[in-house]
Amino acid sequence: MINKTWLLTGGSGFLGQQLTTDILKLNPKEIIIYSRNEAKQAEMNLKFNNNKLRFVIGDVADYGQINKAMRQVDICIHAAANKRIDTCEENPTEAVKTNIKGTINAVESALYNKIECLLYVSTDKAKNPETTYGATKYIGEQIVRNAYHDKGNRKTKFKTVRYGNIINSTGSVFAVWENQYKYNKVIQVRDENMTRFFMTVDKASKLVLDTIESGEENTEHSLPMKSVKIIELAKYLYPDAEIKITGVKNNEKIHEDLYDGYNSEFHQVKPEDILDPPQHIIQGVCP
Repeated sequence: MINKTWLLTGGSGFLGQQLTTDILKLNPKEIIIYSRNEAKQAEMNLKFNNNKLRFVIGDVADYGQINKAMRQVDICIHAAANKRIDTCEENPTEAVKTNIKGTINAVESALYNKIECLLYVSTDKAKNPETTYGATKYIGEQIVRNAYHDKGNRKTKFKTVRYGNIINSTGSVFAVWENQYKYNKVIQVRDENMTRFFMTVDKASKLVLDTIESGEENTEHSLPMKSVKIIELAKYLYPDAEIKITGVKNNEKIHEDLYDGYNSEFHQVKPEDILDPPQHIIQGVCP
């Protein structure tokens, strides 16, 4: 993966910035940061101050834009997505445009430009989806899998990673709780029994890069992540806060499925254990 040109869609996001840090260690030829967020790109440019980074404002829902950005690219990590469950529920058309049409565009432009590999960043919510977000990410996985079957003799490799919640990512429960605590010291939790998978951003980045290097095509790669009960996490992080149970909304699950037979209800650890999870070996996950 040395001296390659990389394209990161959604590259100015939380995961994209960690990927940029890790890819720079591989001595790339160039990293193209492709996203719609002008402000984040400007901040990222100042933060990294590296002439191997090129910033492109673009929307994955526009085929002409993403196809232009894909020229001369060797590896694409397709992480651009509308991720917030409530936003996707309230704006399903936009979720479809970005998460489904954007993935179609990324796949077609990868094939057209004959790149080496496209990796699709998915989520545990794509397994047995019950929300708009989960459904669009599931269809995204299907699009990538279908590209593997239909590519013929073209050499582009199509791979997928699937994981749960990234600790402290933009819009995560950690950020939401921080604001709730700051203003009134009342932490909102959907359900007393709700569990979620968590991982650190460095482990998420490592999963992506390991999968590009050695993971097989046509399978969802993941880590055997651990889960935590959300109410216990809230009490651990904010022991003096009032906990308010608000009730489940937007068809959210009480427990999440990462893949067949791996449910967050049955892999729980203490809250302190997810904040510094142990290193795991990458594994292939059957669809």
